[in-house]
Amino acid sequence: MFMKLRFKSIFILLAVFIVFGCQPASRNLSESSKPISKDTITIATLNCEFLFDGKEPEGRADFPWKDNPTLAEQHMEKISSVIRKINADIINLVEVENLDVLKHINKTYLKDMGYKEYLINGKDTFTLQNVGLLSRLNIESIQRTDNRVLVEGKSKGVSKNYYARLHLDGLKLTIIGLHFESGPTNRLRKSTREAQAEVIRQLAVSEFKGGRSIIVMGDFNDYDEGEFLDHVDSKPITDVLKRIRIMDPSDPNDDLYNIAGKIPKQDRYTCWWDKNDNGKVDLPKEVTSIDHILISKYLTNKIESATILNHEYNPAEVTDHFPVILKLRVNQ
Repeated sequence: MFMKLRFKSIFILLAVFIVFGCQPASRNLSESSKPISKDTITIATLNCEFLFDGKEPEGRADFPWKDNPTLAEQHMEKISSVIRKINADIINLVEVENLDVLKHINKTYLKDMGYKEYLINGKDTFTLQNVGLLSRLNIESIQRTDNRVLVEGKSKGVSKNYYARLHLDGLKLTIIGLHFESGPTNRLRKSTREAQAEVIRQLAVSEFKGGRSIIVMGDFNDYDEGEFLDHVDSKPITDVLKRIRIMDPSDPNDDLYNIAGKIPKQDRYTCWWDKNDNGKVDLPKEVTSIDHILISKYLTNKIESATILNHEYNPAEVTDHFPVILKLRVNQ
């Protein structure tokens, strides 16, 4: 529940509205949260593939609807249709241009879904992509981490991230949304992505030690290992997923679980890469799993279902990723 404020005039109310409509590095929205009144909630992550408005500036990467507002609007409508199908209470959205785009699709295509938009601009100056959040649940605060670690003498951070705090069935919860550097098999980018994982690991450990359960989700651009291998046994060259899952190596109680373990192996693919540039989805080798949802141990006992919506649309026509969806039991 947003903190109850007693305003003496409409002018003060208007001022607060203006303040909360901006995009600071940290947004403290509430100190408490209204109890959830239903038995399950749905949490999801989706890479939207350049959810941009077709207007400059649009970065230096190419995509089919770049500099074309009409095609960009058509893409936004397609993505909104997928969001409707997912019908999540909280959905992490990757490759969003900015908060204005997120507000536009929410107002234009999702206005009856009960969402509020959250996005803090990141620091990707090449693609200008960000990660955003649509939520029906009350978000108490949303921030981003600009922490960095040294790798091969260079300081590395996570340009696209946020972390949001809320209450879930009396439980303090932190959701971390992210998008790591691309190239799961590119050894030149291995150390960068491991550095990004270290930043997120440190953030997650800090939040856990503050008495909060953790959900880390988004486009990791990397594979998981062991029992979480995807449908074609893609093996990581990094320790990105393992590093974040293990959290503090000295504390086994803080380990995170990849919900891929609850999904049949033949269905574990979240992303299409058109390796031969023929515009067709050539199964099985062109689809792998690089989008993940990791959750605290406590939440594993609340899993109602875990799915990847990878049979509902053609990734060549909508987005080259599929949503990962988690349904949790609450109020039990």
